[in-house]
Amino acid sequence: DQFDHETAHYIILIDQSRKVVGGIRLIPTESPHMLRDVFSYLVEGHQTPIGSTTWEISRLVIKKSSDSSVSDMRYRFQELIHGLTSFAVLHNIQEYVSVSEDRVERLFRIAGLPMKRLGNISLMDGVHVVATSIEINEKVLKDVKSKYFQVSANKPH
Repeated sequence: DQFDHETAHYIILIDQSRKVVGGIRLIPTESPHMLRDVFSYLVEGHQTPIGSTTWEISRLVIKKSSDSSVSDMRYRFQELIHGLTSFAVLHNIQEYVSVSEDRVERLFRIAGLPMKRLGNISLMDGVHVVATSIEINEKVLKDVKSKYFQVSANKPH
């Protein structure tokens, strides 16, 4: 889409057989991005967050194949969350914003990310979507690491 431009960054998850099994797009909010330019009506009561320390998350994808177990899918999601928080700390990102399905919002909450809604849930093409903000800092990164990466033996083979 039009947001795959020169300022977009991508976190790509590759499995042991060197196949892409997940990814997420990150866009600085000072550049064109979906929340401000397409879905600003989902932000209620205040301006769409924009700034050098605020980036947008979009295009979260986790590939499910016939041989993927629930633990494989969970691990892939955890790896993407770790990449997301690590990228934020490395690039001085203090907030992510996103437009996503409400079920993705639940996954982020379960992952322990501190989220707030920027508006109410809306129905779009039969899907419930919501604009959210996720605070990111060293503590969040530490919490993600301790929650998911204490024991490497939990990694599926």
